[in-house]
Amino acid sequence: MLSTWRISMAVKYRIEQFGAGNLSRRDFTPGPLQPDKVRVQIKAISLNYRDLLMIQGHYNPKMKLPVIPISDGAGVVTECGSQVTQFEKGDRVLTTMIPGWEKGLPEKGIHSSTLGGPADGCLSEVCDFYPRELLNIPANITFEQAATLPVAGLTAWNAIQKLPHKSGKSILLLGTGGVSLAALGIAKAHHMKVAITSSSNHKLERAQALGADCGLNYVDEVKWGQAIRSFFPDGCDLVVEVGGSGTFNQSVTACRLGGKIALIGVLAETGQRINLTKVLMSSIDVHGILVGSREQFKDYLRFVEQTGVTPTIGQQFEGIDQIANALELLQSGQHFGKIVISF
Repeated sequence: MLSTWRISMAVKYRIEQFGAGNLSRRDFTPGPLQPDKVRVQIKAISLNYRDLLMIQGHYNPKMKLPVIPISDGAGVVTECGSQVTQFEKGDRVLTTMIPGWEKGLPEKGIHSSTLGGPADGCLSEVCDFYPRELLNIPANITFEQAATLPVAGLTAWNAIQKLPHKSGKSILLLGTGGVSLAALGIAKAHHMKVAITSSSNHKLERAQALGADCGLNYVDEVKWGQAIRSFFPDGCDLVVEVGGSGTFNQSVTACRLGGKIALIGVLAETGQRINLTKVLMSSIDVHGILVGSREQFKDYLRFVEQTGVTPTIGQQFEGIDQIANALELLQSGQHFGKIVISF
């Protein structure tokens, strides 16, 4: 394990050419710290599907290389530049995926600051960040839990915020990945009724053990959008839609009149035609969720501090060199909740 305060040698991985098998491992000695940056010893990272697409070159094939991937990390501050006043040595911090988005609506150019591509991310035992790329970790959670918050947790939080009145409302979650299980915890903390889908009965049982009120196997129930109405006869108040065109029409069917769909992913993108007429005739609000701003993240962190509710960690690896195994598990789709690597 690296010394917390005196770091003479560290390991990082970079994308030098696209492909999950092409990550380049580098030993390096951290140089002098810039006066406007914060040096962080990374303690844990978590993986998102975006990270896999970034490494494969599918997310942005024109991205300038090399770049250090992985947007979500948590660690401890080991040194602050002379101009930094927001943090001090010993602070526990986590990353913000889109540091250029402070508050309000997103503005043009915010993607240029996104961690894990095009800006360097967290797949390094030591990272230097600008202060705006960091926030303090709530005192009641671990580094591993903190590493799950910047993308999956914040995305789920902002999806559920689309419902102004939450208690007693119904929500449908697609699959048992990081965002869906993060949304499960947040929804139950708000006393919502939760339905969840999966192709695995075992995963459905695990989700129900975490608080889901009902589960639906979408392999057995091909028309799951209609079948969900056996649980919620009027349809769901909110659907957290992670599939894209491959699942969207069924999400519309599952949604009640005047309900909401939070579109946060395209995991089942097929190019299938979207039934916009049904969206119109059912008066359904469709919201695209781009993770969230720093201000929204601060709101979410206050919720975490008050409730202790964090995304479910299904698999945890030890050591930065486990990145290939962790990515393989992510690509297989066999994981449950978040995949975390502890350093």
